[in-house]
Amino acid sequence: MIRRRTYRDNRSKLRHAHSFGELNMLEIGHGTHPGMRHSYNEDCYSVDAAAGLCVLVDAMGGPGHGDAAAAQVCDQVLEGMRTGMPLQDAIQDAGKALREHTHKHPGPLPIGATLAALRWTESRFELAWVGACRIWLAPPQCFELATPAHSADPSLIEASALSVQPAPKGGQQSSPAAGLTATQALGLTASDTLRVHTRAGSRCSGMRFLLCTDGIDGPWSALALHTTLRREELGAQECVDQLLLTALEHGSRDNLSAILIRMR
Repeated sequence: MIRRRTYRDNRSKLRHAHSFGELNMLEIGHGTHPGMRHSYNEDCYSVDAAAGLCVLVDAMGGPGHGDAAAAQVCDQVLEGMRTGMPLQDAIQDAGKALREHTHKHPGPLPIGATLAALRWTESRFELAWVGACRIWLAPPQCFELATPAHSADPSLIEASALSVQPAPKGGQQSSPAAGLTATQALGLTASDTLRVHTRAGSRCSGMRFLLCTDGIDGPWSALALHTTLRREELGAQECVDQLLLTALEHGSRDNLSAILIRMR
């Protein structure tokens, strides 16, 4: 039986909830991990397979703040999508609500969130994203990055948010956008300058979507990502588990989350 599941856990290590299952030849794998730097997880995701909805949120703000922001944004965007609201409007509304909340309840660090969302029907799909969250799309053979490179946001640079830490000696940069200081984020970027990117198209048999945080697909993992996603002998859940383990083996320090959706 398919039912909505929301995942949020700032204590666990490598975990995923029970399988969301299959609906109309739909296979879904998902998982999250706090990474090598943090003991807490500020990611949140939710899938409503029966309604054809999926949201992944990567927040920042520290324990008790970033995780709460991720949950708030995830829930609000998902509920807006359920009512038939355009993805862009649902995301903009969530950004406004988060800004209002953080003004009333400021945290020790700037609080914000980046996001990736997917809505599908029997014949169409819609994508939307803000900031550093990624969506990989295979229509149906070769995966391509549906989301553009990071875009810097001067207001976040001013706030010293989302700073990229220097790579450890002999190691890899923790973010794929080496040298980038900041990216757009819900709750931090003003509504009139927030860019919600969208993409839509026809759904066809064999399409696959990977929604993930930027820690999953750093430059060190591009080949591993494509190799793993092309392994048809692996189930969707096995592919996601392998992506998380590969990222951890390469020392990824960010929170890691991924959702893989295969449409047969």
